[in-house]
Amino acid sequence: ATGSYASKSYSVNASYAATTGLVMNSAGTRCYLLVTSGVDLVVQLDLSTPWDITTASESGNTFAVSNESTDPSGICLSADDTQIYITDATTDEVYQYTMATADDLSTATYGSRLLDVSLQGTDPQSCSISGDSSKLYVLCLNDIMYQYTMDSVVDPSPVDGITLAN
Repeated sequence: ATGSYASKSYSVNASYAATTGLVMNSAGTRCYLLVTSGVDLVVQLDLSTPWDITTASESGNTFAVSNESTDPSGICLSADDTQIYITDATTDEVYQYTMATADDLSTATYGSRLLDVSLQGTDPQSCSISGDSSKLYVLCLNDIMYQYTMDSVVDPSPVDGITLAN
């Protein structure tokens, strides 16, 4: 398979000039942008046509991560669209946020400091989670990707519930 430009784009609001990450929900109807231009927040976009970014519009829902994360660098979303994970390049941690209603950023709350990756690598830049939410992948600035196993697929436990996978 090969890729080609689909001639589709979305211009991010100028006030969100430093957008460092994006993740789409499983249905392609929502996009979450990680904005780091001194505001450190997640912005929710709604897509009226699934997977078509030309139909994106700001929902008005934002969620500040600045209370926990001093240098947010990456974002990923659980397969059930209820957990947002933010990597922090300065603290070398992954933070977990829970949406009480799946795909509704207005219901997001801080969950926990999920994981400290400093024993494996520093400056985590991005993350991804497996389809069943049992594995978390973190890419660090040292160009090494680390795989972590979550003890509980439904409700990952903070810090102690994560182990480095072999």
